[in-house]
Amino acid sequence: DGRVALRVTGGADGGAERSVRERRQEALARLWTRRDKCALCGERRWSIGDALDLPVADAPGAAYRYVPVTCAGCGHTLFVHAGVLDAKLES
Repeated sequence: DGRVALRVTGGADGGAERSVRERRQEALARLWTRRDKCALCGERRWSIGDALDLPVADAPGAAYRYVPVTCAGCGHTLFVHAGVLDAKLES
């Protein structure tokens, strides 16, 4: 049917973190209005993983939090800033 699928993955911790991922999935679905096929392999299925903290090079102890969105076909990964997704949840 041509639709692109988003699926929540990861996390063995259960309830609370899964709920955060599911809410971020909802926010990403609202934000990502043109969910295209993967640029590398053409797959239409994407998985949303656990948020990652990436350190800021010039600020010891500081980090940006990103949510990985990974192609189910080839592993090509996009990173969306978690703060943007969380702001979308509040709006």
